[in-house]
Amino acid sequence: MEKSRFEVHSVDRKGNDIMIKCEGIDEHELAHFGGLDLHVKATKTLISYSQNGMSFPEKEGDYSIGSKVVALYLNEIGELIRNLSVEPEYLSDYSNTDLVKDFLENELKILQ
Repeated sequence: MEKSRFEVHSVDRKGNDIMIKCEGIDEHELAHFGGLDLHVKATKTLISYSQNGMSFPEKEGDYSIGSKVVALYLNEIGELIRNLSVEPEYLSDYSNTDLVKDFLENELKILQ
């Protein structure tokens, strides 16, 4: 197994710097050149650990925090679908939510 690592230096939507460092095993299941498997693993890990931060807002009375977080993740998935499209300009009339719905209804069937 090959150990892989990546660093992402970017800014969030408000312009604040953000840096993500990740290191782990890349099995080259998604791509033979490496890195993509680790990226997906890191994303899965971040998503699964996000629930740990939701108990405090719920204690403060924000019981919809889980739905808000899921909506933000789905919005980013829609943006990913748009950016991976061969013709992203064709998708300009569709919201990210519409793209996720279409993917779940149509594209996902291909993979099953």
